[in-house]
Amino acid sequence: MTLGGTPVTRITILGWLLVALAGTALECNGGNINSGGDGDGDGDVDGDADGDSDADTEVCPGGCPTDQVCHEGTCVDPAELCEDVVCPPGERCNLGRCIPGDDPCAEVECPPGSVCRDGECVAGEADEDMDGFIARDDCNDHDPEIHPGAEERCNGLDDDCDEGIDESFDSDGDGFPSCEESPVEIRDCNDEDAWIHPGSAERCNGLDDDCDGEVDEDDPGSGAPCGETTGACEEGIEHCVEGSLQCIGAIGPRSELCNGEDDDCNGLTDDGDVVATCPVPPHAIIDCVAGACRLVGCEDGFANLNPSDDDGCETPLDPYPDICASAFEVETVGDDGTTRELTGTIAPAGDVDWITFRANDTADGECDRYHLRIEFVTNPGNAYSMEVRRGGCRAAAECGMPAVGTYEFFTDFRGDVGGETRGECPCTAAPGAPGANWCGDQSTPYVVRIFRNDGGSSSDEYRVRIRNP
Repeated sequence: MTLGGTPVTRITILGWLLVALAGTALECNGGNINSGGDGDGDGDVDGDADGDSDADTEVCPGGCPTDQVCHEGTCVDPAELCEDVVCPPGERCNLGRCIPGDDPCAEVECPPGSVCRDGECVAGEADEDMDGFIARDDCNDHDPEIHPGAEERCNGLDDDCDEGIDESFDSDGDGFPSCEESPVEIRDCNDEDAWIHPGSAERCNGLDDDCDGEVDEDDPGSGAPCGETTGACEEGIEHCVEGSLQCIGAIGPRSELCNGEDDDCNGLTDDGDVVATCPVPPHAIIDCVAGACRLVGCEDGFANLNPSDDDGCETPLDPYPDICASAFEVETVGDDGTTRELTGTIAPAGDVDWITFRANDTADGECDRYHLRIEFVTNPGNAYSMEVRRGGCRAAAECGMPAVGTYEFFTDFRGDVGGETRGECPCTAAPGAPGANWCGDQSTPYVVRIFRNDGGSSSDEYRVRIRNP
């Protein structure tokens, strides 16, 4: 073929044709809806008004000329789509795609003036089906309802000889008819969505986009990293799950714990109220220290005296003050056989216990019965000792018997010392009675300091008994 005296190849003509078609794209192209890309350069790959791939996609607005069809959003000549397509035996080209259908004229060569129709050479000027179109122009000269300009029917045939099949039955304008008679390779399974047709790219949407009977096959849209990488968070990979892309394998933010990590992925470690997530042993005060829950104190009245923090502050502190001026006051100890007992511990290390009481000496008519005794009833390992002050805090400490943990003061003794009888017996309540001593009143306040010999602390209890006599 020549153009202006210059040979022009078919490829060059096709290139010019495509350039010409590109010039009409402003009126015809509603977005390259089947390519998976941005056909019109507006950043919107589906060519619709809102970029959401809904059914409002514009497809060849205004329609196409009678010799063209709307294909993939563009008005094209269907014959041009098949010019460079070579189909294998048993198939033929339709809209640029090979579909089943033997071409009986594929290997038939006809003499000049004749054309092949259904495998036979007929005169190009003949009109065997009497439809008014000669064989050279009629794509099927044996069927009067098939000829150029004929009404396209839903029958799987090219009724109007434009190289298209059932193209009038394409409601969504994607170039694929929805007729049940159309070849399955071009039959549209959803004629209300231009994105859905044979050969379309499968998307993760729970739909059969390429009309092959499968939904979301081959995990469409997957592979992109997803999730966070801050702190303890880790990325995952997007996969198509039940019609939507989901981040699989990612480790996301979670509640912050006291563990030295940024669990909630906010860039901070052990922030917020992480102490509330720590287990709290009995009577303990807990804080988050260096990424671990630690016992940092005890409630009032309790101490942690063993090496373990797991049981909290396991030792209740005794109620006895550690200064003499505030000594714990015990009820009066009379000389009528009164007995008092107190139990305590020395905790924490360095603690002491001060107790005070009044020892009462009642008036006696015969012999004095006053005999005060302070002693340890329980003294684990003889670890505890006592200091006794007769008369109050300012009085000097008096000697007891630390080895056995006792202290005594009495006036009911008997015996001769150097030939002289001592003691208040017999005695009278008033002085001056002949042949009798005066039973003096020995009633006195006492204070007692109880301490550990080694100065350490212990949860072992001591018990002290005070009696008279």
